Amino acid sequence: PVEVINVSLSPNRFMNQTSNSWQISNLRILKELRIGYNKLTSLCYHLTQCRNLKHLDLCQNVIGLSLFFSTHLSLITFEQHIQNINSLDGIGDLRNLEILDVSRNCLDTDSLKELKSCTKLQELRLAHNRIESASDLKPLRRLLTLDLSNNRIERMRDIPSLPNLCELYLSRNGLKDLGSRALKSRYSRAFFFQYWK
Repeated sequence: PVEVINVSLSPNRFMNQTSNSWQISNLRILKELRIGYNKLTSLCYHLTQCRNLKHLDLCQNVIGLSLFFSTHLSLITFEQHIQNINSLDGIGDLRNLEILDVSRNCLDTDSLKELKSCTKLQELRLAHNRIESASDLKPLRRLLTLDLSNNRIERMRDIPSLPNLCELYLSRNGLKDLGSRALKSRYSRAFFFQYWK
């Protein structure tokens, strides 16, 4: 039998799965699953049996985060943007997560508290949300890239000093003051900084 490692089903017209159309549970060695840009509202519970799954793309579906998170998953990359999700409940269970893209959702400042256990994150994309402060991201000391563009951040002090940060995106936030001295000392490693009013 053929062992499938990568499955890409985006974009298609999948809606809620039926037992005949989804056999993900048979793909125990599956490492990458891309089912973005469909019309799924739920994901089969068998996904938790895919213990080798490292990359999951659920973009532009209507699947809530808490429907499938499990400590059995060892995801490294997770994409779920353009979903209208307003909570990151359960994401802390993904402790191996290195790349997270939850751009273009309805996340607010309080939802960032759920990320405190994701200390291996290196890339975090939070653009186009409703975030007013990113101070809860302080435990994410391995972050290299942080995209907070198109949010509601007004002060630089609402963004924590992260020792390894190299790329910081803050365009279209309504920032009132960059505080250039603070910027240089707080983000000394940053080689790319994007800011537009």
